[in-house]
Amino acid sequence: MADETDLPLYTLDGIGPAEQVEKIKADARDNSFHLPVLHHPELSDDIRNDYDANYVRRYEQIIDTFFEAIKSGNDDVFSLWIEGGLVTTETKNQNGCTPLLAAIEADKLHTVEKLVILGADVNAYGITAGRPKRRYKSSSYRTEIHRTPLQFAAEKGNLKIVKMLKEAYHADDSLIAPDGQHALRLAAMNGHREIVKYLPSRRGGGWRRWKIKHHKSLSRAKHAGIAIVKVFKFFIYAIPKFFLWDMPKHCIIKPAGRGLRWLVEHKRELPAIISDKMKRAGKKTAKVIRKTPKALWDVVKEIPDIVKGLLKGTWHVIKNTPKAVKIVLLWLWSGVKATGKAIGNVLSRLFSFLHTCFAAIVTFFSNIKFENIRAGFNAVIQAVFVDGPRTIWKWLSNFWDTMWDAAGALAGIIGKLVVVLAYLLWTGIIFLPWAVWEIMVAMGHSLANGVREILVWINPKSM
Repeated sequence: MADETDLPLYTLDGIGPAEQVEKIKADARDNSFHLPVLHHPELSDDIRNDYDANYVRRYEQIIDTFFEAIKSGNDDVFSLWIEGGLVTTETKNQNGCTPLLAAIEADKLHTVEKLVILGADVNAYGITAGRPKRRYKSSSYRTEIHRTPLQFAAEKGNLKIVKMLKEAYHADDSLIAPDGQHALRLAAMNGHREIVKYLPSRRGGGWRRWKIKHHKSLSRAKHAGIAIVKVFKFFIYAIPKFFLWDMPKHCIIKPAGRGLRWLVEHKRELPAIISDKMKRAGKKTAKVIRKTPKALWDVVKEIPDIVKGLLKGTWHVIKNTPKAVKIVLLWLWSGVKATGKAIGNVLSRLFSFLHTCFAAIVTFFSNIKFENIRAGFNAVIQAVFVDGPRTIWKWLSNFWDTMWDAAGALAGIIGKLVVVLAYLLWTGIIFLPWAVWEIMVAMGHSLANGVREILVWINPKSM
């Protein structure tokens, strides 16, 4: 690896850093774009409306070149750019990372020192992972993680930078990040014992750490609880209300009320209306009596067609039974293959693990290290508890699709309707246990980590 002092200077069009700074400043004066650049330009429609695309590209080039110089430890370039007013010591890149954090990530001790001398704030927060919310609103991006330089150095395990920030520049190790982490906890969580021993004991942030870490599990428990309440509300309140109040109200009480109001309003006309209704009813009754024999004869004539339809439906079921059986048997065979594949995978990894152990014992661990044995054991555990269940579950998840196809082949739309009703019934049966289990798992994890945070509060330097 070449010495950092031998790194080439950044140049553009054959000119050195100082000339490049003057050229960019002259361009800024001639074209009226603002310096210093405080953050990476956000490539959105509103910015493109406010600034020409050339300006946006110029800002990007300034930021990218500045941070590239920091990562390479090229003090001459980034110092000239800061002193020349192109950027500041707090200018952020496209990820929201500050120059100090970029220098710590690149493990450049002298660059960190130079940036602090130039005025960088040793207690300023920057983003070390994720994307700034102002640009990336999609949930597919990780939530940004904010760290101070001291916190980031402790998290990375760089003791020299931690000592320099603490002793020379008095960085505050008691600051607590938005996710509840502080320098001591980050060092302890990542196993950096020397930094844990060096930093003073600090408490605080436990509630925030617990809340951030278990946000998703608590959210799942909350949604499961809401679903349980909705189910109970439906069966205990909505259904009885429908049968005991809504249906009588709309089918009996309101029609009866309308009927009584009509009777009151038309009480003088009732005799004539009743007489007319009775005449019409008598005519209809006589007409029905005259047509009854013919209607009965029509029903008798249709009986052979009904029998014919029943026989035809029966024949359709008999004819399509082999097809339905074939669909089910193919699904069962895929289950046998999935189970065999899972067992074969477990046995393969188990034999590989045993072979590794045997070879390690025979060679007295000369060629095979303990890490190889541990990796083999982890592979066996994964095959038994992750890959195997996943393969079998993938097969089981096709059960309802198989039943849908088989019932459709056997009885058409009626068979598919039966499968839908069975699926809804099954979903209702397994829903409550699943929701309760989801809540119990979330509460168990949260309780365990709550106990962990209590132990950390008792002994802040616990690893």
